[in-house]
Amino acid sequence: MTTAQLPDDHPAQGPGGPVYLYAVTAARPGEVGAPGGHLTGVADAPVRTVTAGDVTALVSSVEPRHIEMVGQRPQEAELAWLEHVARAHNAVVESAFRETTVLPMRIATVHPSEDSVGEFLRKSAEAIHAELRRLDGLVEVGVKAYRAAPAAAGGPTTSAPESAATETPPESPGRAYLEQRRARRRARADADRDIAALVRGVRDAAAGHAVDQRAHRLQTGELAEGPGENIANDAWLVPRGAVHALHAAVTACADPAAGRHVEVTGPWAPYSFVRPVTSHGG
Repeated sequence: MTTAQLPDDHPAQGPGGPVYLYAVTAARPGEVGAPGGHLTGVADAPVRTVTAGDVTALVSSVEPRHIEMVGQRPQEAELAWLEHVARAHNAVVESAFRETTVLPMRIATVHPSEDSVGEFLRKSAEAIHAELRRLDGLVEVGVKAYRAAPAAAGGPTTSAPESAATETPPESPGRAYLEQRRARRRARADADRDIAALVRGVRDAAAGHAVDQRAHRLQTGELAEGPGENIANDAWLVPRGAVHALHAAVTACADPAAGRHVEVTGPWAPYSFVRPVTSHGG
């Protein structure tokens, strides 16, 4: 786990202070590997469990200043801290998920005390168990589709006016400009049809092996690290036994030579499919 520069030098407080809540489960404390300090979370604080009845939460102490200073640091330091929180949160959730069914909580869920977490567990036990039953045996798989950047697909359009000029008398600059615009529109329309066909094919292939789907925001700018334009960024809820079949089905839609790429990640805990669990029972 990557540790970012912490916003201050104070160690996380003990059990009496605020706690960061990672996930909840119906497993007993000894079944999720949290006790004993072998698993660390935000700010490298040891992860421990809080149990109420037959529901267990994974938590760690958090220094109040870590919370109070969110949004008040320089942008670079803030981004590094938020990345650390996200990585630590995911590491704890995935560690527990390898052992049992868990409900991941939202990133940066903080309770004022362990007593507050216990009260949340008691009041939400029925809703928590319902969600655990619904998600038992299911995992989240990410599927991203990419199309080669338009610039890579648009090269041939520049040669059209030249070839036309060799067969016909010279055209006026205005007419040549209009021809170039029409050629670009045709190329863009062809690319759009290809994009739509790839997205439809990937989603149809995945749907045959999944029980639910969430379409996430397409990745652009600094988040766009794939081989081209991100045209689909989906999460699929899949039975554990169907992960390999889904992978084979969606990657069969790829054609790198034609600029069509498909990326599969996971399986993960079902972050995208957990329904909000409140202290009022659901």
